[in-house]
Amino acid sequence: MIELSQYIIGVGVNLKKFIKVIAIILVFILIVPATYGTGFLIGTMQNKNNEENGYKKPVEKLNVMTLNICSWSFDGNDLETRADGIAETVCNNKVDTLGVQEATPYWMNELVNRLGDDYAYIGVGGNSGKDYKESQDAEDEFTAIFYLKTKFKVVDSGYFWLSETPDEVSYGWGSAYRRICNWVILENKYTKTQFVHINTHFDNASSEARRNSIGMILEKAKEFKDLPVVFTGDLNFIEKSLGYRDITADVLKDTKVLAKDTMNSATFHNADPNAFKGIVLDYILINDGFKALKYEVIKEKYNKRYISDHYAVVASLQVVSGQ
Repeated sequence: MIELSQYIIGVGVNLKKFIKVIAIILVFILIVPATYGTGFLIGTMQNKNNEENGYKKPVEKLNVMTLNICSWSFDGNDLETRADGIAETVCNNKVDTLGVQEATPYWMNELVNRLGDDYAYIGVGGNSGKDYKESQDAEDEFTAIFYLKTKFKVVDSGYFWLSETPDEVSYGWGSAYRRICNWVILENKYTKTQFVHINTHFDNASSEARRNSIGMILEKAKEFKDLPVVFTGDLNFIEKSLGYRDITADVLKDTKVLAKDTMNSATFHNADPNAFKGIVLDYILINDGFKALKYEVIKEKYNKRYISDHYAVVASLQVVSGQ
């Protein structure tokens, strides 16, 4: 009788242990992916495999997009329809970070409404130096940077004007607009890898402003010499220009040139691609902390119309080992 009761107790204890193990497994299968995304489990497994093979960090890849969204109605699409198209383009290309140009407070609101479940942003307006919710200027341009908030956290961020007085709301060197540059240091929540994204829109009217803006961007990129840096922007000069030569002759290089998987296409079309063949104004440049894997100009339309007078440009990047 005593032996039977001890047997029953033993079975009960083992059953409890079995149920506990099953519960832990179910947590990792069901709850963790739902809360943190499947990337958490994948990243964890990559970390373990890499550590076993003697590597300190997993391979870190990300997709970066730049897009001048065109702040007014364009190609027969109302602003709301174009905003839907831009959001779809971002999601379809699995973008990790996005640098925008010509995003007025209206556009910032539209983008946040459509991307806000997955993306957060940093950036203030060139006319106000304020967040779009606080800006009273309908034409205030935001060169904001959107990032996947489930994957990245902000370590640091800032901004400066492309002018002789970079810490003040200002025009620079005869520019037609107050041009601002926003930047952010992001950290992958799972791999702890950090990188920098810098984004801006060079002036369209003043060649002197563009020339001096190049120097400011290069100096800012050099401040982050120990981190991978990606720079995005509508630079308002073409590939054969002196401006392009100067900005790619130092610490930043063109992903279009570096990537093995690349393409040759205009990035500005103004709804008439045949009239603007070869006109590249939008760039994704990187320092040697990144390797360019792929460069692509996204030409798909939305609702049978263009989402902007510029195409979106996407680069797939990989963090170089040791960064």
